[in-house]
Amino acid sequence: MRLSDATPDAAGPQAGAPPRFTVHRLSSHGTATLTYPLRPLLRGVHRVGPLTGTATDPLGLAEFDQELAGPQRLVVLPRVVPLRGMPPALGAGEGTAGAALNHQGQGTTDVLVRPYRQGDELRRVHWRSSARHDDLMVRLEERPWRGGMTLLLDRRDCAHRGRGADSSLEFAVGLTASVCMHLFTHGEPVTLVTEDGVALTPPGSASGRDQVLDALAGIRPSARSDLTGPELTAGTEVVAVLGAVAPDQVEGLCARHPSGGHAVLCDTATWDPAGGRSNAAQTAAAMRRAGWHVAVATAAMAPAQVWDQLVAAPAFAQAGGR
Repeated sequence: MRLSDATPDAAGPQAGAPPRFTVHRLSSHGTATLTYPLRPLLRGVHRVGPLTGTATDPLGLAEFDQELAGPQRLVVLPRVVPLRGMPPALGAGEGTAGAALNHQGQGTTDVLVRPYRQGDELRRVHWRSSARHDDLMVRLEERPWRGGMTLLLDRRDCAHRGRGADSSLEFAVGLTASVCMHLFTHGEPVTLVTEDGVALTPPGSASGRDQVLDALAGIRPSARSDLTGPELTAGTEVVAVLGAVAPDQVEGLCARHPSGGHAVLCDTATWDPAGGRSNAAQTAAAMRRAGWHVAVATAAMAPAQVWDQLVAAPAFAQAGGR
């Protein structure tokens, strides 16, 4: 009996070489156990099977084909890498896990500070904390209510370059998965949304780790060209993983989030230099002037390096565009 299993190339086997076996003799129980490894090259939802058996008589005069097992789903999750630290303001007074539990009425008065952002009034500068941090710090009059964490993934096909596992989109998906797991570890409730503002997970799903990874495993490029993004309520923070962003899209994104946010901007030209010039530096500068913390990712960088850059980014230097 000859057995053949249908497996997509992305799930491991080389093109034109599906798993094939020849069973010459069965066990005393009339069964045979066959195994083969799968080393997927791409995350995604793959279809493995059906398993087809071909039997012949001893003289080879007759041949019979039969489907022995139907197709099955193979879910390949994005690769998750460990991250360290938290970006400025995340988990440091303006969005700590559990802050929502402490919220009563208009908030409890407390001496809290955050890094200075362009446009803040100088009368709100807390000079004692500024001297301690060696950077301008602004006083907060009350502890804000925490609306949760929204992680925005830009999956627009026009905003990414490269192909397969080496594309900027796959880098963005892997980084998003790693950031989600990192925030879950720190007790942060996370809502994962795409560039059109559609949520892939229930809002504030702090326990849906498998659900987040399953959603990212099956995510596909979008044909949209605009970057709508989610509408956030007060107290909600945003971490955006973006591809190439046009100047008008930067203005729209920053206008919807006037309090700023955190963004990883993929320099997509480094994934495919033949695709044209990069505007990553200009986009990053514009977002920083609007009060965003921005880290620029290149094809040569690992996700952990990009996250370290975002964590180490000084807020005041970014706000001033320096």
